[in-house]
Amino acid sequence: MLLGYVNIPQMFTFYTAYMDEIDYESGSMPAIHYCPACGQEFSARWAVMHNMGYTYTNDKEVFCPNCGTLHNRRGFRRDNKNVLCLGRKDTVPVNMLIKLEEFKYGLRLTASGAEITPDEMGSMLWYKKHYNETITFDINKRKTVLKKGSMEIELGNPFDPEFADNSNLRYLYGHTCINKYHSQMLDLLKKLRTGICKALTKKLNHNIGSMYRPYGSDNGPFIYSVINIAYRMICVDAPNLSNRYLHDYRKADNEAPIYCPADEKFFAKKFNCIRKAKDTISAFIEIAGLPDKRAFRRILAKEPLDWWLLSDIYKTFNQNIDDTVTIYNHCTEQKCNGYSYYYLDCKDILLNAAEISQYYSKDDVVKLFKSSVKTGVRHDPYILTDTARLLHYMSEKVKQKFNIVKPSIATAHDWLSAEQWKEEHKMIPFDIDNPLCRRLAMQSDRIKFFLPGTSFDLYTAGKKLKNCVGSYVDEVKNKETQIVLVSDDKGKLVVCIEVKNNKVEQAKLFANKCVSTDPLLNAEVIDWAEKAKIDWQGCSDIKQRDNYLMPLPAAV
Repeated sequence: MLLGYVNIPQMFTFYTAYMDEIDYESGSMPAIHYCPACGQEFSARWAVMHNMGYTYTNDKEVFCPNCGTLHNRRGFRRDNKNVLCLGRKDTVPVNMLIKLEEFKYGLRLTASGAEITPDEMGSMLWYKKHYNETITFDINKRKTVLKKGSMEIELGNPFDPEFADNSNLRYLYGHTCINKYHSQMLDLLKKLRTGICKALTKKLNHNIGSMYRPYGSDNGPFIYSVINIAYRMICVDAPNLSNRYLHDYRKADNEAPIYCPADEKFFAKKFNCIRKAKDTISAFIEIAGLPDKRAFRRILAKEPLDWWLLSDIYKTFNQNIDDTVTIYNHCTEQKCNGYSYYYLDCKDILLNAAEISQYYSKDDVVKLFKSSVKTGVRHDPYILTDTARLLHYMSEKVKQKFNIVKPSIATAHDWLSAEQWKEEHKMIPFDIDNPLCRRLAMQSDRIKFFLPGTSFDLYTAGKKLKNCVGSYVDEVKNKETQIVLVSDDKGKLVVCIEVKNNKVEQAKLFANKCVSTDPLLNAEVIDWAEKAKIDWQGCSDIKQRDNYLMPLPAAV
């Protein structure tokens, strides 16, 4: 029985397909066009334009040579959606008749009409043919099947984009050419939803919640609605699909990114298991291999399709229910960096946890994750990520040392960083046992002047003082310059001095501040230079000592 139909005689006002790459010699690109108003097919070669790194064809306005209609492909602010630009292998509808019929065991949605595709091999510009796709909602079997040509697939798997990528219903997105049929399409969808809800309620003897959900504007009203209805027919007691699983299938707009199986068809293989289960959540818990606990049921009642993420967290970490829920919440909670909102990369976290668990117990991995999230900037577990990276890229030498030392999970990151740094920077000993170096090294009651003995000492000093003294290794090794370090009575580095040709070239505090900004240290450096018979007066980092300032040992 026919419940309703929508007849759209013209889907778009104009069709364009580019048939080859840019010909840089002539500066043009060939294209073919189709005008559905008069049925005229024609080809053209358009000049290629360049602007600010973008390359485009100069075909903003196209006139049909037969009927003379002007087709504006681009408007002032955006492309004209009534003009469809397609690829060489795309097939698109010219018109569409959508029918909703009722049969003994359910409902059937049919879309049929004429479609065209660029004819690359033949003598024609466009190849035209008839299409017919049917979506059968079988209430008895709780099954939705799409048939289009030789393709036959069961719908209801939101991880699988095959339906959205192949159905002609995806071309019913909002554009003025079909806007007048929009209300008719919504009426047809409402009849489809209410008809399936009533039939399922009658079959299962309990009320089925509304199957309505917003469909967005990207793919028209049918694509997301049909997927949601097919999913709800399988998971009858589940909520409607959330935006996370229906925003272009791969992207999420202010939603946590979806975590789906590597095999997009995996979920579809479990449809029969879900249909036979007493309820949807029990089925997902069984498929995921999770213990049937209230904490997991609460999560799956809100977002049933997170069963895969929960399962991987539970198995990758320590199989503790409380820890699994804590990590899940961190993975799905929205973070803010002060400028924008974002989510953690669940796949990256699980891969890093699996890498670390090869060297540490799973309980240790959980401890590292919790401490990393607690101390990380904006709750970002960067320490977990860095530790996994350092473990993965360990050299054989570091790996052998790691197995002997066995640093704890709390110190692993710093230990591995230090070892990697040592590998990247060769230790070069410096000759500091000579008269000049002995003259430069001295100690007072509160201040110590000393020379770095190796390149490691120089690198460490640069890191602590936040300057570039670590890059002076070659100059110090070749005795072109001397570096003198100054520490206070607590052993903290406070000054870095460069001596060249018996003159002080630089005297820097932390972050390359001039020593003259600290009068007491400035006085100590002057006192040291005079005792070591080093010329300091030509150095702009040091200023004349104030008369009232005395060296630190004499200060009270």
